[in-house]
Amino acid sequence: MALGRLGPVTALLALTLSAASCGQGPGDAGSSGRPSSPTLDPPIWASPIAKPPKGSHLELCPRVSRKGAPRTVSVVLPDGFAPQWKEGSSCEFTSDIDSQVNLSIGPRTTLATVKRKHVDPDVGGEGDDGVSDVRYDADVPVFGDRRGEALTFRANNDGLPIDIHEVQADGVYLRWDTPAGKWKRYAPQFAAMRDSIGVLGTREDLCSDPRSGLSVRYVLPSIVRAVEGYGNNCDLRLPPMTLTHVASVVVPAGNDLTDVRRRVEGKPGVSDVSYNARAAGFDGRSAARLDYLTSNGKRTLRIVLLQKGEVRLRWSARASVWPGDKKSFDQLRVSIHTEHLGD
Repeated sequence: MALGRLGPVTALLALTLSAASCGQGPGDAGSSGRPSSPTLDPPIWASPIAKPPKGSHLELCPRVSRKGAPRTVSVVLPDGFAPQWKEGSSCEFTSDIDSQVNLSIGPRTTLATVKRKHVDPDVGGEGDDGVSDVRYDADVPVFGDRRGEALTFRANNDGLPIDIHEVQADGVYLRWDTPAGKWKRYAPQFAAMRDSIGVLGTREDLCSDPRSGLSVRYVLPSIVRAVEGYGNNCDLRLPPMTLTHVASVVVPAGNDLTDVRRRVEGKPGVSDVSYNARAAGFDGRSAARLDYLTSNGKRTLRIVLLQKGEVRLRWSARASVWPGDKKSFDQLRVSIHTEHLGD
């Protein structure tokens, strides 16, 4: 079964297995029970993990959509996983071509419905869309003592078979795709992942760099529509979702703003260059700030850079839009908190 048959990740299609904690995997019989009703706004609960164990790290999945109450799901993932995108109420984290984790807040349907509509019709198929080893459980422990549903199955996935593991409880959905036939290796990690889940009553996010050990935590302004990860950039997409209207948290920054200033000054189309070594910054401290306009003859952009040490905040907007963005820029700026991954 091609994963596209299950619909987009934001449709909340699913992973498996409450059985991870008891050693079961694809092909086990499953149990009966009553599915829990979908919940738009998960209750707030603290993660039981105060500090991620060695070989793992904290990730956040904020509800970027303005539908529903502010919520962010925290999860501890194995090292190697990094965020790819966060949009609507869903997030994707990947480590390689055969392994990805999806989180969603406020799933719209039960896993029982997912199984009936999107999995069962392909059971027994031998082609690219085939599904096998289906197991479904209801009213089982999912996130610690929180009970919900679990669904697991093997998908042929266009000739690259994977085991899909989905769980859902109290308005939180978690999915992990792993290479087929290797579930015994991954089951303990999935159990730890599920037990680490917590829910915050805010829209917080993280931008981390494992190599430098830096992690930047901040509250997303309400105008943010999506978050994407590219290298050391965490890009916050702003309406109308163009490449030129974006805020970026950059960790590590790589060079300081005096170097950037030297590069942009004198460039064709660049004007109104302004540099302040002690501007209002983040973490309660001052920071260097560089502002300038850049024009290609058709549009003029306002670029604002704020930097303290290896953490940089960059905001790009049309010059005519920037006055309306200032409040959101300051909201993001004052919320930024820098820490080390080992703290």
